[in-house]
Amino acid sequence: MTSPMSPELLAHYQSGHTTIATGLRIERTDGAVFAFTSADHSATIEGVRHLAGPGLDISALSTQAGTSVDNLELTVFPDEELLTRPSFLAGLWAGARFTLFEYNWADVSMGVHTLKRGWLGQPKINQGAFTIELRSLRQALQQQIGAYTTQTCRARLGDARCGVDLAPLTHTTTVTAVADLYNLTGNAVQADDYYAEGSIAFTSGGNQGVARKVKAYTSGAFVLALPLPFLPEVGDTFTAIAGCRKRLNDCRDTFANVLNFQGEPHSPGIDALTAYPTPGSDAE
Repeated sequence: MTSPMSPELLAHYQSGHTTIATGLRIERTDGAVFAFTSADHSATIEGVRHLAGPGLDISALSTQAGTSVDNLELTVFPDEELLTRPSFLAGLWAGARFTLFEYNWADVSMGVHTLKRGWLGQPKINQGAFTIELRSLRQALQQQIGAYTTQTCRARLGDARCGVDLAPLTHTTTVTAVADLYNLTGNAVQADDYYAEGSIAFTSGGNQGVARKVKAYTSGAFVLALPLPFLPEVGDTFTAIAGCRKRLNDCRDTFANVLNFQGEPHSPGIDALTAYPTPGSDAE
């Protein structure tokens, strides 16, 4: 989605002798802001310092008619300070908001011409570099909107539709043993299966800021659905939030929240809906 440009910048485009550079500003979900420019020197644009030469490569910009999502990719070559490999492996860049624009590097006061806004996709490793899809605002048009029916609950434990208070279900835990990137043990004392389908989020160590879904929990041992980017160490701390399997009996018996259950547990399944009538049934 492009935006109007200032008369000065428009006149510069029309002059035939331009000094145009591309700028990219990214705001991660943790609030950190990163800004870069294709020019050979850094510039302060709209109050934000845009760095030159960070090792970025943006594919050719392609805009399509209709509601199709535009094709745009960002290739990042990690460094040791700014665009670090651990931050990509930890998933800190996925879902970040971005603004792509052009400006006159010889006269920043002319303003910017916004080319595209949207969100970053999940980074993919490609021969030592990370390739990230830049998804425009049209990506939102590809999402399913509207109500649908499910036998299990459609809410997430603790969200506005669920209404359960997560504070008493959240516990600070310390790593006491590590098997691999999927399996670790903490000093949690809750009953078996308490954290299954819940989540953990590290608050210290190499995985600080990383969250993972819990696949299973037994006697302090956590099995994660996805691997951690780095092997935890004994003494690392994390918060663990109780899980919910989204069944009616979980909502009723475990959380006493059945009035907020967001599912239709007694609706017939696809097998019942497509089955042939049996002799003597009311369907004949």
